[in-house]
Amino acid sequence: MDGNRQSETLVELGHQTALSGSIWTPFLQQARRELRASSIGLCHHQWDVERGVIEAAAGIPPNFTARYTQMKACQNLWCRQAALLPAGAAVPGSELVPVRELVLTDFYRAWLRPQNLLHALIGVIARDRNKLTCLLVMRHRQGEQFSTDDVNLLKQILPGLRRSREAAEHIKIAQRRAGVVRAVLDAVPEAIMVVDRNGEIRECNLAAKALLGLADGLRWTHDRVVATDAGENRDLRELIARNAGGGGSGECMLVTRAGAGDAPLLLVVRPLPGPEKGEEGLAVLSTRSKLGGIGVSANQLRSLFGLTRAEAGLTGLILGGASLKEAAGALHISKNTARTHMKHIYAKSDLHRQQDLRRLLEPSTLDPPSNRLTGLGGLTPRGDAASRSAS
Repeated sequence: MDGNRQSETLVELGHQTALSGSIWTPFLQQARRELRASSIGLCHHQWDVERGVIEAAAGIPPNFTARYTQMKACQNLWCRQAALLPAGAAVPGSELVPVRELVLTDFYRAWLRPQNLLHALIGVIARDRNKLTCLLVMRHRQGEQFSTDDVNLLKQILPGLRRSREAAEHIKIAQRRAGVVRAVLDAVPEAIMVVDRNGEIRECNLAAKALLGLADGLRWTHDRVVATDAGENRDLRELIARNAGGGGSGECMLVTRAGAGDAPLLLVVRPLPGPEKGEEGLAVLSTRSKLGGIGVSANQLRSLFGLTRAEAGLTGLILGGASLKEAAGALHISKNTARTHMKHIYAKSDLHRQQDLRRLLEPSTLDPPSNRLTGLGGLTPRGDAASRSAS
């Protein structure tokens, strides 16, 4: 095989290996053949702790790979001298340490001589003040020293290895960070989903998977989040379309659940930062099954105070923590209309402030679930309020 073809083959194989983080053995075996070496190893040295390891090897017996790790890094004088070279350099071992000096070292007596090794070619993949990553290519005592052609071949593959390993390290860091974020999201009890403009789910946490699996108010259909009620599903589609990609400012809506006494889902739709050119717009959906921790359903609010459907929906959003403006936006009504609804709510409940309404509906004041059909907390529907709800 000619020199150019050798280089192309090794560069491509090394690039794929370093970038994917896969097993290095196939690349090292090929490099060993092309360089006519007895053995070859991918070495890491950390000088501040005097530690060296052989990450992968071809032709080096496993017991000697382990022994290399047990040795102090400074014992390999080749690598110690190579740490002074720039990344991409390839130098024969005899130019770094004369043979007459090498054979007097513990490194030679304890590690090289038992393997019948003497000649070396060191290629620097990457280095900084305290670290060195290199290829250690070696031949037996009886073999030839490495030639200029060998040096040039190794020099051609080193830059690609360095760039690919750097890219692989960046990918690993990003994956670790993503793993931390996912672990945090999975620990959150609130259901969280990332969707595109069409409602297709791109990411979701464990709580969201559990919620969608119940198909109670929201379900997972053809990889999309869908509201069970047709009218609410249309509203959901519009909210997602407005907010995906940063087009909106965040909105919320109530999603009805199957059980008549079940609290509705308070669904909040927030835009993710505006997409770069060519990227799709995304939005974050988050929901919890009880409004602000208050276990009151929309039907119970209507029954208790004689509220209209619109008034009950507004009450639920306000109790869930939404501002009057946010609640009005979720219900697609003006802020003035929302204020009018609130006046009716206060009049029907004989209350004057949101804090009073919250205190009245705290879980501690509610009867057990078995009493929910007759009212909440011992309070029964008021006849005059019930009659007004029909108007």
